[in-house]
Amino acid sequence: MGQCPITYEFCSPEKYSLHGLKRLNKGLSTLEPFDSTCIPDACDSWIDPAVWPFACAMGRVNARLQRMESVEKNGRYLLFPPSRTYWQIPQNVDLSFRLAQRFGLSIPFHGLMHDKDGTLTCFLDTNIWKANRVEPTHPIQDQSLEALVATIDEVCTFPVLEKYKLLQRILFTWLIGFETQRVSCFFFHQVAQKVELSPAFLFFNSTLPFGVSNREMGLSMNGKTTGFCGTDFVDYAGKNLLGLSEESIQFLVSGFQKTYTSCRELVLQSFLSEELKEQYLDVLVGRLSRLNY
Repeated sequence: MGQCPITYEFCSPEKYSLHGLKRLNKGLSTLEPFDSTCIPDACDSWIDPAVWPFACAMGRVNARLQRMESVEKNGRYLLFPPSRTYWQIPQNVDLSFRLAQRFGLSIPFHGLMHDKDGTLTCFLDTNIWKANRVEPTHPIQDQSLEALVATIDEVCTFPVLEKYKLLQRILFTWLIGFETQRVSCFFFHQVAQKVELSPAFLFFNSTLPFGVSNREMGLSMNGKTTGFCGTDFVDYAGKNLLGLSEESIQFLVSGFQKTYTSCRELVLQSFLSEELKEQYLDVLVGRLSRLNY
């Protein structure tokens, strides 16, 4: 393909750009192919299996041996290896995080790496979730946006700021088809005496492996899980539930709509197959068309 799977820079005939390797670890000058077969199909993980029913593991870079290694503890990176059942799951995750960044969300460092068998594994830096994590006094039981908002009011130092981030994230996950998202996907952490919503540890288009379900969002909103349109996000979620200003909501929604062209280019540049690129764009375009209000 000729492009670095970490940075998407042109790097042919090398497999990685030097910039990409140094971002992963300053001690790397190359990266040996990863043995993704060392990660079993079903493994213990702190990710809710209802959200992510695939294999994942922790990993760390061994700069001396110039390779990524799967470890049982003290790993820096969350690894998403290829599935033996579903096609191109790591590429799906990687693209989804890149789109999130293009749409303005805060995301951790991530990328893809080449495997020994010619497949790809996605890695994600987990440092942000390991430090100063804050647990709500009352665990969230209800799989609803309303329950999540109540927890933000309880936990966060500046709830209004976090509610804007929440609307941005909920809207994005609906647009890309992350239909398995649950409240377990949302963490909180403390930075400089301020408790805030942590960046997401997982984005992916779940309609690619599973097909379109009867739930467009894993979280209900105003009692609904499907059939959403612009007024659901603008009037109910943005104005009524989150209490955001008309200006901030319009800025967010119009920003998503204006970013489509560059997002389409990113999908086409991704490591997904041509067939899956088309399916990904079908979901994105279809839901963007319903966002008009």
